[in-house]
Amino acid sequence: MAITVTELTAGGDTANVNNQTTASITPSADKLIIAYIGNTRILGSIETVTLNGNGLTWVQVETVTGDAARGRLTMFRAMGAAPTAGVVTMTAANAQVQSGWVWKIFEVDLVDTGGTNGSAAIVQSITESSLTSNVTTITATLGAFADLLNGTIGGILTGDNAGAGSGGLTYGAGFTAVGTSQPITSPNLRVGAEWRNDNDTTVNWSWGTAVPAMAIAAEIKIRPVLAAAASLTASATIAPAPTLSAGAAAALTATATLAPSGGLVHAAAAALTASAALAAAGETGAFAALTATASLAADGTLTLSAAAALTATATLAAGVVFALQPVSQQLEIATRVSQRLEVGTRISQELQVGTRISQRLEIN
Repeated sequence: MAITVTELTAGGDTANVNNQTTASITPSADKLIIAYIGNTRILGSIETVTLNGNGLTWVQVETVTGDAARGRLTMFRAMGAAPTAGVVTMTAANAQVQSGWVWKIFEVDLVDTGGTNGSAAIVQSITESSLTSNVTTITATLGAFADLLNGTIGGILTGDNAGAGSGGLTYGAGFTAVGTSQPITSPNLRVGAEWRNDNDTTVNWSWGTAVPAMAIAAEIKIRPVLAAAASLTASATIAPAPTLSAGAAAALTATATLAPSGGLVHAAAAALTASAALAAAGETGAFAALTATASLAADGTLTLSAAAALTATATLAAGVVFALQPVSQQLEIATRVSQRLEVGTRISQELQVGTRISQRLEIN
């Protein structure tokens, strides 16, 4: 199981406006929605940005800027159980007009859906900026990853050089581009994003012409591995007297991992144990052991693969010992005990452990 990424929309506009809208998108339920937004202003302040739309709460993850004239890149996250179709609206703070906008929005599947608005899906994030320098490469360096199965994403904003363009972006080794980079001119901005479904602390890009650049990278937490636990209990008696009271109690646990298709792929085994006590007219010393193993199938069912065996010995008041011989799901005692103690002409030929211990335990 690994993350997958799907672009929802990308674009740019050089209109001098306080807010900008994207094309209509339809985010999927319970997927991590990521937006990388770039904005700039030729004269005046480059403001922070907020997002709204699609019935989602958009939360800023990081924002980074260069000097006063080199733009701002902001990363947002969102997640919801029932997003609505529609546009995303970007709004600059303080009612300030911005000279240019670029955006890239995509969704990430198979992530941790805990927390609020996708908070559990992002483990760490980092920013990088060339500040006042013109560069042809940039690297955002993440810390050590929390899980080998977690994925990596990154977004970049460059200032294209006076309309000549950066010649497009070259993405980091092992990364996949999220669509194509989105440039605008006058003012000159380009936004791009990349991802991979495993760990990479070095999130980088390169291009042809030296321009200012900034980047934001993040570690994406994969959906937790399926874990299931169940318990079962059973009891049984043998009659006529003496009575064997077998109080069986067991805890059964199993773990499995999901394949990309959602199927269970890792087999699991479990041990089942129980004990029994014999009680009748002062008889003591009885015990029983019940063992079994279980295997986890790909369709999610747990099957007991071994029959249970019950053994016991008991010392009677007059000093006579009898044995409950181990058999598969059956116990036969055909005994006559001397010294005037009748154990019954025959003890039940079957020991019912419950009605039967379920041969198949469904794990949801």
